[in-house]
Amino acid sequence: MQHQKLACVAFLLCSVPQPLLADEDTAAPDAVTADESERRPIIVSEQVELGRYYLAHGVQLVTGAVDDFLSQDETLILNDSYLYLRLGQVFEEGGNHYDKNDISLKVDLPKTENRLMLVITSDPDEFESLEEQNQDRQSDEQTIRNTDGTTGALRFVLDEWHSWNPDLDIGLKAPLPLDPFIRLTLRRRYGLGDYWMGAMRHSVYHFHQEGFGEKSRFLAGRPLGENYFFTGQVEMQWQGEGGILEFDNVVSLRHYISKRNVLTYSTGVFVEEHPDPHTRSYYVDASLRRRLYKDWVYGVIRPAVTWEEETDFEAVVSLTLRLEAYFRE
Repeated sequence: MQHQKLACVAFLLCSVPQPLLADEDTAAPDAVTADESERRPIIVSEQVELGRYYLAHGVQLVTGAVDDFLSQDETLILNDSYLYLRLGQVFEEGGNHYDKNDISLKVDLPKTENRLMLVITSDPDEFESLEEQNQDRQSDEQTIRNTDGTTGALRFVLDEWHSWNPDLDIGLKAPLPLDPFIRLTLRRRYGLGDYWMGAMRHSVYHFHQEGFGEKSRFLAGRPLGENYFFTGQVEMQWQGEGGILEFDNVVSLRHYISKRNVLTYSTGVFVEEHPDPHTRSYYVDASLRRRLYKDWVYGVIRPAVTWEEETDFEAVVSLTLRLEAYFRE
C-alpha cells in the first residue's frame, strides 16, 4: 500500500502531460493551431475549475461581509483573503510513513484601514521544537508543519515603531478545551550593503494552558547570479514550563530553474542547552517545488537525510511528497 501511494503521487508530480507543465519561457503557444488545441485532452476538468472558483469566491464574499460588519461600510472593495490547502505524505526508511496535511485561511479586512485581520490556521508552531518548525521551511515559500491544533486570532496591525512592524494577535487554539492566547510579534527588514538583505522577527506569546514562550529569528540572504539565492538563518526559542532553550543554524541555496520549477538545497543543525549544551539533530535535503497548473496548484518532492540524537545519530532517509492549492480570486 505504501509503494502504491508513493508511485501515485510521484506520477502526479513528475509525469503530468507536457501541455500542462511546459514552462512559459520555453513553450511556443503560437505554434499550436486551433485544431491541435481542440484535440488536446482535458487535463483539468471544467468542474474542478468551477469548484475552485466557487470556493475562492465564497471566501471573498464571507470575508467581505465580515469587513462590512466591522467597518459599518458597505462600499464594494476586493480583499486579499485566501484559503491555502496542503496535502502530503512522508515516507521514511524502514517502511514508516505518515500524513503531513494542513489548511490555512487568511482573512483580509481592508476597510479597517489595515488595522485588523482574522487569521485561522491549522499549523500553529508555538510549543513545537525548532526541528518540527523548520522541517519543510526551506522547500516552500511559507512554513508548513504537521500539528493537531488550530488557531484562530484577531490580528491588530499596529503603527510602525522605530522601523519595526508590530502585530498583536488575540485568539483561541483548538481542539477542546480551547486555549486562549495572546502574541506580540515584531518584524523588520533592512539592507546589508549592496547585495545582502536582512530580516528579523521577534515573538513573545502566552497560552493559558501552555504558558509563556519567546522566539527570535535572524535571516540574511543575497542573490548569486541571476538564478540563485543564498539564505542563512539563526534562530532561538524559549518556551514552556520547563524553560528549554533551543537554537538552530540553517543555510539554503535556492535555484530558480524556470518560471515553474524551484530547486532548494539546505542543511541545518539544532542545539539544545538542557541539561547541557548539545546537538540534538542535523539534516541535509533537496526539494523541488513545481507549479503544476496555472497559479494555484503546486507539487513538492523533498528527499532528506536526518541524524538525530534519539537514534544515536544514525542516518534516516525520508521522502516527502506534497500537493498545494491556493484558493483566491
